Amino acid sequence: MGCTTSRQARHDLRHCPSPLALPRCQSFPARCAGDAGVHVVRLTSTTLGSLEVDKGAPRAAEAPPMRRMVPRTPTMTPPNEPEAIDAWALMAGLEEHSPLLVPPFARHSFSFPITAVPPELAAASRKVTPLPLVEKKKASPVARPRKAVLYFTSLRGVRATHEDCCLARAILGGYGVRVDERDVSMHRGFRDELHGLLGLGRGAALAKCWAPAAAPALPSLFVDGELVGNADELKRLHEAGELAARLAGCESAAPGEAAGACEACADVRFVLCGACSGSCKVYVDDGDDDDENPLDGGGGGGFRRCTECNENGIVRCPVCCC
Repeated sequence: MGCTTSRQARHDLRHCPSPLALPRCQSFPARCAGDAGVHVVRLTSTTLGSLEVDKGAPRAAEAPPMRRMVPRTPTMTPPNEPEAIDAWALMAGLEEHSPLLVPPFARHSFSFPITAVPPELAAASRKVTPLPLVEKKKASPVARPRKAVLYFTSLRGVRATHEDCCLARAILGGYGVRVDERDVSMHRGFRDELHGLLGLGRGAALAKCWAPAAAPALPSLFVDGELVGNADELKRLHEAGELAARLAGCESAAPGEAAGACEACADVRFVLCGACSGSCKVYVDDGDDDDENPLDGGGGGGFRRCTECNENGIVRCPVCCC
């Protein structure tokens, strides 16, 4: 393969005409009269191998189009010297109170032109119309329940009076109202109150209260200071069904108040004084000598009149009479 004879034979075959090779055409195109500068080149196999394709034309066709350069404003302002502006010179021609110029588009911001308001209407609109004074409604006071007060006596010296007092207490206990029972025989202040309500003098009141032949003043029922009547009147109103209307609005009794007797006083309405233990007098030292009712008539320490209880050494029951 690599010998000299093989190489020589290959070289001879390359230059000798091949018996199978096709004959080449040696004809040329006809030359026209106007083709003076036509130059014809015969291409052979050796010439074709040495030709180089011009690669510049495709590159020129494939070159991207040049972008249109638009001049842009420089982002940075060229450095200049700061200019001093005289504000007084600019405002020299302006008045001190110049009217505000309203742009034309602001005058017709609606779909229709706005006409000027007449001065009469403008002056009337500027007047302040006082608002009507709203009368404050006075808050109605809270309805206070009515109070029923019964003056009676617990002494059995006069049998008829004692029975009438027991009957009146029994009738009022069935209506479920709270009755302030004031025993005139246990407290002298209650007796004075009854005298004032009946408008009687001290002597006439005593004769009327304790004399069996006279019209008895006990028991006496008052509702908000108004006299309802004695035992006979209460019995008549109770049988006629009118007593409930007279007691309407009175304070209702507690659930257990009308059911049984008071556990503190057993319906006596009074209890023993806790300050003096019923003796109506207390001992006071020299330093606490500020009592105005001394029992011994002299100054200094000693026994003094108790100011917490009444003449009998008792006080109102704090449970049922509060």
